[in-house]
Amino acid sequence: MKLFLCEKPSAAATYVEALGGDTKRDKKKGYYQGDNWIVCYLAGHVYELLEPGQYKDEWKRWNLESLPIRPEQFRYQKMKDKEDLIQTICGLLKKADEVVIATDAGQEGQLMGEIFLKETGWKGRTWRVWSSEMEINGLRKAIREMRPNSEYAGIAASGDSREKGDWLLGINFSRCFTLLAQERGYDFLVPAGRVQSPILHIVANRKREIDQFKAGKYYELSANLVMPDGTKVEGKVNLPDHLLKNGHCTDKDAINQIMRGIQNAECLVSAISKNHSRKAAPLPFTQTDLQIHADKQWQFPPAKTLETCQSLYETYKLLSYPRTGSDHYETDELAKAPKTIAMLGKVPGIESAAAGADISNPSSAFDTSKVVEHAALGPTGKLPDWGRLSEAERSIFKIVCLRYLAQFYPDVSVETTSATLSVGSYTISLRGQTVLELGWSAIISEEKEDVPYIPELQQGQTISIDSFSVSEKSTRPPKRYSRGDLLAIMKNAKRFCSPQLQTRIKTASLGTDATRASILEGLELRDLLVAKGNIIDISKRGLMADEIISQLASSLTTPDLTAMWEIAFRNIKSDPTKAVQFKQNVNDYIGRQLATSNTVTIRNNPLAFTHDCGGVLTRRTPDKGNPYWQCRSCREYVDDDKGRPVKPIEGHGSKCPKCASKMITKMQRNTKSSKPASPYLSCSNRNCPGRNSNKGLQG
Repeated sequence: MKLFLCEKPSAAATYVEALGGDTKRDKKKGYYQGDNWIVCYLAGHVYELLEPGQYKDEWKRWNLESLPIRPEQFRYQKMKDKEDLIQTICGLLKKADEVVIATDAGQEGQLMGEIFLKETGWKGRTWRVWSSEMEINGLRKAIREMRPNSEYAGIAASGDSREKGDWLLGINFSRCFTLLAQERGYDFLVPAGRVQSPILHIVANRKREIDQFKAGKYYELSANLVMPDGTKVEGKVNLPDHLLKNGHCTDKDAINQIMRGIQNAECLVSAISKNHSRKAAPLPFTQTDLQIHADKQWQFPPAKTLETCQSLYETYKLLSYPRTGSDHYETDELAKAPKTIAMLGKVPGIESAAAGADISNPSSAFDTSKVVEHAALGPTGKLPDWGRLSEAERSIFKIVCLRYLAQFYPDVSVETTSATLSVGSYTISLRGQTVLELGWSAIISEEKEDVPYIPELQQGQTISIDSFSVSEKSTRPPKRYSRGDLLAIMKNAKRFCSPQLQTRIKTASLGTDATRASILEGLELRDLLVAKGNIIDISKRGLMADEIISQLASSLTTPDLTAMWEIAFRNIKSDPTKAVQFKQNVNDYIGRQLATSNTVTIRNNPLAFTHDCGGVLTRRTPDKGNPYWQCRSCREYVDDDKGRPVKPIEGHGSKCPKCASKMITKMQRNTKSSKPASPYLSCSNRNCPGRNSNKGLQG
């Protein structure tokens, strides 16, 4: 008996059909069973890593003395809402001779299956179906070609290293940074991670650039030209380098002088060139590319785009696996193209696009050698029930299908004309474009450079100048990032890496296509980033968190660490034995960084109250009694006055006349009187014989 272990109920139902079963006839409670097979599903993750306090009692409380937290052996526990499901599958394992891991074809799916079988004690023969097919014939082929699970040990080891490395880094640094920040008056969790910390830093730096920006005026000189055929074109006069600073001229008098000097000069075409170029269709969508497009076109948050794709994949079986990072299709997808395109010809809104597709001339996007784990997003070939789809599902489905159809359209063909005009000792540069063949741009709109049309020109030809004009302009601050901008950065953050690392790597991705949406969403939920439409800004808390992390562990604020880890993960995937060295490297890094952080004194929270000694005051609210403040440095207590530390009155800090201890300001509270509380001086020595009599020293 073979037991197929799927990731989700919808995938299990598809496997039942592929195995020749019937989802109604063969359905049991939590699984399906046929003559020689059982199909069950995990419904997502069913085991999770233990919390620190479940390993050791001293790790329950947050304190610097307990760091670093390094479990000798990581352990898992059942997720509370999955205990019945686990019990059901454990019963099924007793009937099975072989297990087939049929979770999603990816690192996360592999690790999910491996953890489950290890925690439930399975020792028998294990196979792996590496497929995310939802089409029956494709899945049957994948089942026939299943491989021994041992062949995927590298993928499992890489995923395991990623999970536990991130756990160690997050637990240790978040505790350390939060505790050190509290010593300086910060009263919020400082989350630290190799992906979220660089993103926070990138947005924080953009905020600082905008805040520090000072607008400046500059000037441009333009000539209003009349072409031989009567076409009017505006051309900018090229100014000499000595007048330019950062590409702008701020000397208006100099520009006016140039204008007067060429006012009556003859304008001749001194050089002209033409260039023919072809532009291939954009490659099919990865999940991140689709999220960027949906953010720009419909202002969809990344999580909404992913959720919509997931619905089109699982519920309707209209799209291929959504959490993909590949922008190519499998080579054999071409054989299915005639049927798929015929189906798309019946979809409202893209009938004409399907009709214009030329199957005989596909793009280079159909190449199995360039597919990593999952093929690019594309239609499955199933005709949608248009009335059942939501507006968002229709929009996503259509744009994915149009990108697929674009692979069967010719290139866009463009002729670019560049001309140089001479006016006295100065020049005017002109550039124009003519589209010779629309190609795929007939069905996909894209942002186009605003390039004017230029008629036919001949070298030596005279051009009329209608007038000159000087325009005043202002420099603009950098733009705030949109969600799409941040997704594009996360896809390749190489330009934010250190110069030393940039020379060693091709790309530096932050997160994966499956996780980027949740990372951005998590930063917003923690009130570190703030969304205004699809524009992302950073909150005051986010700025403070970034400043704290920058002071304590600047290595976390760049993508360098993630880039180096990704190299290590690829090496582990090829050779699982390298996971041992990776774990040691992670522990060493965390140890060094914690030691360094403990020697750094971060700046006080500018919004915090400070004590006489210079330490930061923290407000305490006990279960019984009145709120009070305590200095985190000298530990002295200060009374609360309507949510603020009581202000010192005259005599505060002087010596007690009875015992020579320090006199401090206290609040006189009379619960039986309606009079407001008032400050008074009292001895800080609780054993002072005259302590109570000091209440008469009112302020």
